[in-house]
Amino acid sequence: MSNNKAIAHVQNQIMLSWKAVMNYEQQLRDIGHDEIIEACIEAEKEKVYIYTTILNQLETSVNQAKAILKDAGYYVDNLWHIDDVKGLKSMNDDDAYAILDTILSGDYIIEDIANSINQATQAL
Repeated sequence: MSNNKAIAHVQNQIMLSWKAVMNYEQQLRDIGHDEIIEACIEAEKEKVYIYTTILNQLETSVNQAKAILKDAGYYVDNLWHIDDVKGLKSMNDDDAYAILDTILSGDYIIEDIANSINQATQAL
């Protein structure tokens, strides 16, 4: 499972747990005090806490990877993602990655970037 799919799944689980909490709270308003429903609310809130912790870790891992690369001298402020391709046409992750690989590793792109870097350094 890709990191983005994992993030989307965890976000969905958080949403489902909050909906469950709201439904249980409505039941409490309708019937009054009920220990089982209150326990269910606490269990769903615990799930939200756990899922939120997981979500934070998933999101942090991408940022940490970018920071490590940036600290090592790599430019990471303009990254392309398979979702940039999939937003244009429905396809699987592997096909979207193959398109990015073909385009971004093409001779013209590499040569154009190298020439642009060379021109920019000469202008200093």
